[in-house]
Amino acid sequence: MRVLLIGGHGMLGSDIAAELMDADLSTPTSEELDIRDAESVLMECRRVRPDLVISTAAFHRVDDSETHPDVAFQMNAVATRNLAVAAREVGAVLVWVSTDYVFDGKADAPYDEDSPACPVCVYGVSKHAGEEVIRLTTDDHLILRTSGLYGVHIPVIERANFADTMLRLWRSGRREVQVVNDQVCTPTNTADLAKAAVKLLRTGARGTFHITNSGECSWAAFADELFRLIGSETRVKHITSAEYPSPARRPAYSVLGHRRLHEAGVESPREWREALAEFLKARLTAHRP
Repeated sequence: MRVLLIGGHGMLGSDIAAELMDADLSTPTSEELDIRDAESVLMECRRVRPDLVISTAAFHRVDDSETHPDVAFQMNAVATRNLAVAAREVGAVLVWVSTDYVFDGKADAPYDEDSPACPVCVYGVSKHAGEEVIRLTTDDHLILRTSGLYGVHIPVIERANFADTMLRLWRSGRREVQVVNDQVCTPTNTADLAKAAVKLLRTGARGTFHITNSGECSWAAFADELFRLIGSETRVKHITSAEYPSPARRPAYSVLGHRRLHEAGVESPREWREALAEFLKARLTAHRP
């Protein structure tokens, strides 16, 4: 199996690459392949002739998307169309990672894959546009929605994700951190997402699927558990989103249900606390304070 993996050197891409060790894997860097350039993408697909095109690349800076919507749409929608067109031409399946932020957060139970999208921020709108572009361009696709990613494969720990931000604040000696308690999702370990995604790929499934760790929590509860697991006395002050204003609105509740994953015969990834504990063990071994 030949695979063209876009973003293969990033946090999620590195875990997917590790799950595809038996594949003929091509992982160009962003310097080697600019997916915003349609001709370059097409030429690369013609050169590699992949069976799968997997893209984890995105503009995922949620707040920056509000002030730079052109950049968000160029990466999350226009570049996505380039990938979909090229994958269709060479007969490849396109696998693309989307987000819980395509939903408005007004639900009180996990969102189904068929729930109507209604994003409330530019980032969410740009990712929903990417989903729609794929659906309009090729039937041979997998759209994988996920949530709150963190993982061990990152070049700069302090700038990577919420979990590592909390660790950075702990290392700096902070005795208290303020974290919102009214945004509920399922923070997801990229290693678990990668394992489930590759299992799903091997079933031959097509369409839109949700893959996250199991369970749900607020970001404040996630921080509480992180500090408990590392034995830190750092206190988490629970605050509301109104007390921590940001340029972009976030959905208040964006937990994703796994109905279609189960129908495909793939189990939900493990509970979020277990996934966090394994991440912390790996992170603290590699980067001791």
